Amino acid sequence: MSPLAELVFTNNNTITYQFNNSEVYQWGSKRIASMTADFGNGVIFTLMQNQLWIQNSFVVNYSTINENKKLIFNIVYTDSTTLTTYAGISIGSDSTVNNNNARIGSTSGLMNHISTIADSNGALGKLEYRVFYGDQNTNNVLKKPFIIVDGFDPADKRRVTKEDCANDPKCLEANKDWGTKTYESISFLMKYNNGNSDLKTQLTALNYDVIIVNFPTYLNNLGQTIDGGADDIFRNGRIVASFLQKINSELQANGSTEKLVIVGPSMGGQITRYALAYMEKKQQETGLAKWNHNTRIYLSMDSPHQGANIPLAIQGDLYFLGELMEQDEAKDKYRNVINSKAARQMLLTNIGGTSPSFINTEYNTYKQELINSGIAGSGGYPVLNGIRKLAISNGSMSGLHNVNPSTKFYEVVALAKLRTHLTLGIRIAKIPAFRINNWFTGTTGQNSILLQNYSRRDNVDFTQNHTNILWQGSLDAVPGGSFNAANDLKDEVYNSLKETNAFTSAYGLFPLLWTGQKLIVEQRIPNNIDIVITPQSFIPTHSALDTSGFTDWCQPIAKNLVCTGQTPFDSFYGENTNMGHITFTDNMVNWLLKELGSSTNPPIPQAPSFPVGSAELSGIDKMCIGETSAYSFTDICKIPSGVTWSVSSNLQIISFTNTSVIVNGLYDGQGVLTATFQNGQTVTLRIWVGVANTSYTLINNTKCEFQYKPIYSDPTATYFWEYISGTGGASNVYEMNINQYDNNLFFNCYESFTVQFKLTVTNDCGSVVRYVTDSHTIDPGPPYCALQRSANPNDSQTIFNIYPNPSKDIVNIELTDKTNILNTKSVITGELFDISGQSRRKVHIKNNTASILVSGLPKGIYVLNINIDGKEEGHQIIVE
Repeated sequence: MSPLAELVFTNNNTITYQFNNSEVYQWGSKRIASMTADFGNGVIFTLMQNQLWIQNSFVVNYSTINENKKLIFNIVYTDSTTLTTYAGISIGSDSTVNNNNARIGSTSGLMNHISTIADSNGALGKLEYRVFYGDQNTNNVLKKPFIIVDGFDPADKRRVTKEDCANDPKCLEANKDWGTKTYESISFLMKYNNGNSDLKTQLTALNYDVIIVNFPTYLNNLGQTIDGGADDIFRNGRIVASFLQKINSELQANGSTEKLVIVGPSMGGQITRYALAYMEKKQQETGLAKWNHNTRIYLSMDSPHQGANIPLAIQGDLYFLGELMEQDEAKDKYRNVINSKAARQMLLTNIGGTSPSFINTEYNTYKQELINSGIAGSGGYPVLNGIRKLAISNGSMSGLHNVNPSTKFYEVVALAKLRTHLTLGIRIAKIPAFRINNWFTGTTGQNSILLQNYSRRDNVDFTQNHTNILWQGSLDAVPGGSFNAANDLKDEVYNSLKETNAFTSAYGLFPLLWTGQKLIVEQRIPNNIDIVITPQSFIPTHSALDTSGFTDWCQPIAKNLVCTGQTPFDSFYGENTNMGHITFTDNMVNWLLKELGSSTNPPIPQAPSFPVGSAELSGIDKMCIGETSAYSFTDICKIPSGVTWSVSSNLQIISFTNTSVIVNGLYDGQGVLTATFQNGQTVTLRIWVGVANTSYTLINNTKCEFQYKPIYSDPTATYFWEYISGTGGASNVYEMNINQYDNNLFFNCYESFTVQFKLTVTNDCGSVVRYVTDSHTIDPGPPYCALQRSANPNDSQTIFNIYPNPSKDIVNIELTDKTNILNTKSVITGELFDISGQSRRKVHIKNNTASILVSGLPKGIYVLNINIDGKEEGHQIIVE
């Protein structure tokens, strides 16, 4: 059921729907008992009741017009089965121009374009589009086009807007999850930051007229039904070329001198690349102005210039389920998605390709034809009329990968519950009826298992091994924009299995011994259906940037490929992580918007954006006051552009170039040197100026063990802690053990006390001294220590240095200041106690040195008491 008009107009918000009994047909024995309709205003009308028409004419009033309406028809049949169908109609006001180009507010209606450029067989293609006019374009005529051409979309499930799908029953049928999850239209995919930002809105605010192009399913001039979203890339490219001619004619008629900006996400990047290169070749051959594409920017958005990837195991699953198991949905995906014309042109490997490597030879044919489509020497890219070529990759530039080669990533088993014997017993067994086992492809040169699938039905056993002869590496594991085909298949298989009747199952028949109703589904890897399989590489980073000169696709891209001549693009953008295919980030959008410019901000060609490590900036990380030091980027192809230098207040720039700078140290403290590139990226280097930092941190825990730890601003500095004094509580009962090791001071406490010490820090620029007094208090109950600070301690020090500490075998005792020899008549002894107070070792210290063997002691904290003529000095010892 559907209206016979796509667009109607009203001057009072009222439309009359009339039903003609002569246009009602019956097929088979089924009869309609009752039927209701919602004509898009939320009111339910009864059309039929008890198999009789109640009313043939309905007057419907709409509170809002100039928009699309979704019509819903609910049918109940005489056998109590039901059916819901959908239709759509556009309602406009009489003031709206009544033609196919009718515009509703600041957005055009959905318009069609029939190509004027035929393919080699004489077929003329078709596209559809909407225009979202710039905010200042009050006339709703094309002035400043920003054209987005959709990518791979078999069965045209992804329309320009949600309403375009809601108004088409075929689209609703194709989107079986309609109403249960967010519908991702082309317009919706321009949102980012969890939907809080919208690139389309940002563009129209800059007064761009955003044109979104979709390839529908259509009947062409030769009577062929064409699935445009999965059709031949070259045919779609000619449709776009014809469309650009139409757009440029409109601009000229409207008096606009603007050039086009054309964006091709995913396969759209292949279509637009071909369209622009094809037009340039025609312009060169004919000299006709109509072939001038009038384009200033071509942006390829995560497009497979060197091929795309869908895991071979997933392709094999679809073949197994569709062709061998004869499951209709899987068969449709295997034939019309994986083996569609467009997929065969883009996929590097295909389960139907050359075995055992599964190389897709059609990709090589496509790539060569694409290269030949442009003018000589262009590599199949547009190069004329001042066009600027940009590329964005959603894959990692730093070489990160999501999954590992040869890893088993999916296993599901379905079992039927059976009696082991029909007449002699009722013992129950679970018999495997179906299983899928999947692995990611191996590394280059590796022969590895790909899948082991089995079904009891006809005992179908489908096992495949894979020999990876691709130099790029494991396509599943290389860095790239991700698409989770594995997880999508996992969910579909599980949902199908769990609802399957074990007796009538297409996965295996058990007519006599069967007991129970449904298959028992064991989701083994991942072990919970709600656990998402890690996304796999779909558009490898190197493919999206069309790189050359790399030994494999696992290598990071930490350099300016334009500088090294390893990409055909004039600039490119990428980030450190692997993102979802065709997704945006703030930095990515900011980079693009600067490149585009606006009426108030002229376009600024952006330098490539890729990870630039601070290690690329060479120079020392410390200097003394009054000293100068030089810093530079030695490899200019490791940075995106020339540099603007800036420094913190304790540094001074003496001189600089685009790649180097000389700075002077002004006063003590942490300094920062910053290199800022043209695209806004920065690299910073921290430089310590002058004497070392005396800052420290204090760490304590519930056992009241304290650790003073310096903040290392200068790793070459030496930190010397000197114990001055300590006082206990009222009963003078406390235990303190202090030592210096690895630039840290440790002690523990058992009652309130005060500790005083001096910290001396020395580096090449001199020494600085800091005095500290800390008071510590133990709280009742589970002990912990509270800290308060005071100052001005007495000037004294511990006598002995203990090292190494921690120790595994021997602890040495040595005089701290060897210029201050102790009285040779002094009696010096040492005794080591464990944490319980039990004596473990004793030592007599001669000539101001001694050693204690600790290798036989249990690991833990010990206390070393050194007695000097009746006075004690305590140290904490850690035995490892």
